[in-house]
Amino acid sequence: MNNPFELFVLENEKKYLNITKKRIKFFNKINKFSIKINYNFSNVVMSEYQNKVVTSYKKLFLCNPDFIYLDGSGQYKVKGNINNISTRHPDMMPMVCDILKFEYFLNPGTIIVVDGIGANVKFLKDHFKRKWLYKYDQIYDQHYFYLNDPILGKYSKLQMRFHKN
Repeated sequence: MNNPFELFVLENEKKYLNITKKRIKFFNKINKFSIKINYNFSNVVMSEYQNKVVTSYKKLFLCNPDFIYLDGSGQYKVKGNINNISTRHPDMMPMVCDILKFEYFLNPGTIIVVDGIGANVKFLKDHFKRKWLYKYDQIYDQHYFYLNDPILGKYSKLQMRFHKN
């Protein structure tokens, strides 16, 4: 819990990173809000996860988020290919695997919201190892995951208490 109330924004397209910065600055100004915000641009590359072709960010933040909003990466900006497979083809789609890499670091009570990208959601569901509750909102095409694991210790207990309040 070293980064309470901090926002981490990871983007692989500079255009959208700049739009996000402007929107957050405007929101903070009109709401007289002030939180620490960390922005990061990272290339996304074709990669492999458990012998499956996926996409992966080159540079992640060093933090343990309790809320993750996954909107996929820009599929046409992904670098490289695996066996000639790339998301830069219109029939392909982002298949971000990074959450799976750090799943065991996440505290119980962690929430993940995925905007669209149903194929990526299916991939995550098939590969998650911990106890996740799942709900799909068809109207907004959003997928919700809640990490429903037992409390792990002091910090996990504090986080769960915060979520309940």
